[in-house]
Amino acid sequence: MGSHARASIAELQTTRAEIIPYQPSHADAVRSLFVEINHELAPPGMERAFADYVERALTKEIGDVAGYYDRQGGNGFWVMLLNDSVIGMVGLERQTSEAVELRRMYLNKAFRGRGLADRLLDRAEAEARTLGYHLMVLSTAEIQLGALTFYRRAGFQEVRREAAQEPSHKIVGSGLERFFFEKKLTTVAHRRERIVRWDDPIALAKSVAMMSGYDFLQAVRDGNLPLPPICHLIGFRFEAIKDGLAIVALMPDEAQYNPIGSVHGGVIATVLDSVMGCAVHTKLAKGSGYTTLEIKVNYLRAVNRDTGPMRATGRVIHAGRRIAVAEGSLVDASGKRYAQSSTTCLVLELPQ
Repeated sequence: MGSHARASIAELQTTRAEIIPYQPSHADAVRSLFVEINHELAPPGMERAFADYVERALTKEIGDVAGYYDRQGGNGFWVMLLNDSVIGMVGLERQTSEAVELRRMYLNKAFRGRGLADRLLDRAEAEARTLGYHLMVLSTAEIQLGALTFYRRAGFQEVRREAAQEPSHKIVGSGLERFFFEKKLTTVAHRRERIVRWDDPIALAKSVAMMSGYDFLQAVRDGNLPLPPICHLIGFRFEAIKDGLAIVALMPDEAQYNPIGSVHGGVIATVLDSVMGCAVHTKLAKGSGYTTLEIKVNYLRAVNRDTGPMRATGRVIHAGRRIAVAEGSLVDASGKRYAQSSTTCLVLELPQ
C-alpha cells in the first residue's frame, strides 16, 4: 500500500472519531490513557515524583470519574472514541459560578497533529457555555511545551506563573513552574463581533526562504512558527501537512456571510486557494516559493454557520520545475462535498 493510500485511510479514520459523555464502561481505558501519557511526560530524574502523582490522581480523581466530575455539580467529562476505543478525553471542573477549569485534556500520541485536540477543546468550550460559564481557566507545567503552544494558539491568555505548590492529585510538585491561563467564553449565538490578532507577517515571510516548504508548513502547523494573518482573518487552521497534501479546518461563521445569509464564495475560494497552494509548497525546496496563476472553483452547496466544522483538502497532481497543478475540495464532518477546485501555480525563486 502506497504512502498516499495510508494517509487517506488515516484521514478517513480521523473523521470518524466522536466525542461522547463518559460512561462507566470507559473507566479502564481512561485510566490506561492517563497513566500512559504521564509516563511519557516524566523527565529523567522525576520518575518517582510522577509515579506518586499518578497514584494520587488515580485514588482521588481518575479512579472515580463519574463521582468527581458529577454533572449536577456543574462538572463534566467526555471521551473521544475511534472504532470504540478511547483515544482522548477532557474534563470540566467547576471553580465558581462564572469560571470552570479545563482538566485532563489528553490525546493518544498516535493521533496527535490531526486536529483532534482542537475538536476536544471546541467541545469542552461548547459544553462550558451550555453549563453557563463565562470564563475557562487552566494550568499546565513548564515541561509541557506542546500544551503551552497549543493553548496560546487557541486564544488562552497567560495570567501568571508560579512554582509548584505542595504535591496533590493536580500537581506533581518537585519545583516545576506552572503556567496559568484563562479565556473568556463568548456566547456564540449572540456574538456580533470578531477581534483579529496576528503576528508580524514580515518575520514569518523571512522564515519561508530559510526552510523547505514541507519543513516550514510543519513548523506552522505545530505552532513553532505563527499562523499567517489570513488564517486569523478568515478563521481557518492547519490540521495536517504531508508530502503533496495539506488539510485545513474551517468553522463557518456569521462574520463570513454575504448579503443573502450564507458564507461568501470568496471565503471558500480563499480557503481552497490556500490549501492547494500549501500542498504545492510541500513539494518545494529551500529558497523556492510559488504564486497562483489560475484558480477554478465549483460551488456545489451553500455553506452557513449551521453547516458545522468543515475540512478543506489540497492535493498536488503535478509538480514540475516551473509549473505545479493541484486540486482541492471542501467537505463537512460527514464527508458531504460543498466545493471542488483546481489551481495552476508558478514556482519561483524567493529573494534571500
